[in-house]
Amino acid sequence: MNHLTVVGNLVADPELRFTKTGKAVANFTIAVNRRIRNAEGMWQDGDVMYLRSVAWNISAQNVAESLRKGDRVIATGEMTVTEFEGKDGTKRTSPELRVTEIGASLWRATVTVNRPNSGADF
Repeated sequence: MNHLTVVGNLVADPELRFTKTGKAVANFTIAVNRRIRNAEGMWQDGDVMYLRSVAWNISAQNVAESLRKGDRVIATGEMTVTEFEGKDGTKRTSPELRVTEIGASLWRATVTVNRPNSGADF
């Protein structure tokens, strides 16, 4: 498996939906900026990578309830490839981070942790 950890900002509020079988799924995109030094030795933003991400089950519900557009997050998960049909009917693929752990970055923010009684075994 190819695990990846990224630090970036959410580009929009996570979208929560439920499958036909009742499983929660949250889709969101993380913008990851590369920091580089310019010719004068000053730090500046480099290229931005937009990483489509998905969380499932209780994690999906917690992401949708806790995180908003612009929040800086640290996410880890498995890189996968999602196949879909394009508008023109051709088969397409897209890389996606299947998130196993995610949380708010405390670099420039504070959070209050709330542990709801979800009934899940940890």
